[in-house]
Amino acid sequence: MENIFSITVPLFQERGIQVICRGCFGQKEESEKCPDCGYREGDPGKDAEAFAPGTILEGRYLIGNVIHANKTALTYKAYDRLLDQFIFLRQKRKSTKQNEFLQKARWLAYFKAQDNIIDIYDYWESSDTCFMVLQSFDMAPEDVEISQTVNSKLIAVRKEDILLDTQGKFYITDFDISFPYEKQALDKISEFSFDLEDEHCFLAENTLLQRRYQVLKPLGKGGFGVTYLALDQLLDRLVAVKEYMPDEWTIRAEEDDCVEMVSSAVLEDYKKGLQNFQKEAVHMARLNGNDSVAEIYDYFMANETAYIVMEYVDGDARFV
Repeated sequence: MENIFSITVPLFQERGIQVICRGCFGQKEESEKCPDCGYREGDPGKDAEAFAPGTILEGRYLIGNVIHANKTALTYKAYDRLLDQFIFLRQKRKSTKQNEFLQKARWLAYFKAQDNIIDIYDYWESSDTCFMVLQSFDMAPEDVEISQTVNSKLIAVRKEDILLDTQGKFYITDFDISFPYEKQALDKISEFSFDLEDEHCFLAENTLLQRRYQVLKPLGKGGFGVTYLALDQLLDRLVAVKEYMPDEWTIRAEEDDCVEMVSSAVLEDYKKGLQNFQKEAVHMARLNGNDSVAEIYDYFMANETAYIVMEYVDGDARFV
């Protein structure tokens, strides 16, 4: 099976951008210094704990300049090479406890319905530190007064933790909260019936994907895959997980969860379909932030196939 990065369509190449600034990802001429952000090739990060611009983490995330810093974390402008989208990547400071950083990530996921709190897409840990993958937007230079934005007894927000975008919308990027997060996502599951006449096609209940996504039940099945309701155990939120499993070309192995092709004759069709599945994730991720489209959180390979992790929206399917 092809390496997943070989089928990514890089945003920069698609837009015809050949020379980019490693600090702000803006297009620039062949020169040593970026005219927009002032970054010069080889400059160190803006903070003693920061990675230098141009660093690639996990073989996936291209790091730019630090755009926001406080006592608990650093936030970079970054580019996700897999989902082909700009993001903000937040790094835990060495002095911040790992559990506190994870709890903040869970609170961000909990506040998803709040219009002015930045969205969190993913959370991951390395041997040295922890990271959040956050919604990106084009920042405006203007300041904003807290009195104009925040009226809540639940959270306390500092002025420096509020950022404006170029359209004038503000985003709360961090906050203090007075009590610890308690897991509660499973309490949100609504009653749902599903005809399991093709039960052998589905992953078993409580199957764990990527050591974090707990399969709860199937939501739907189509010609090219199965969609499950799952619990993201790390961020304690319900998500929809779409599995690439074309009816015509694949079966589920009896001894494990792997997807197998019915014959070698369909290999090329399967690989081409897999490429289109990943492109689907890329194109949907570019719509992240649009209120009318479910957000894409992640994409990964497992069980000899691929999975898209997306926002779960509870409700009835209907045409409008």
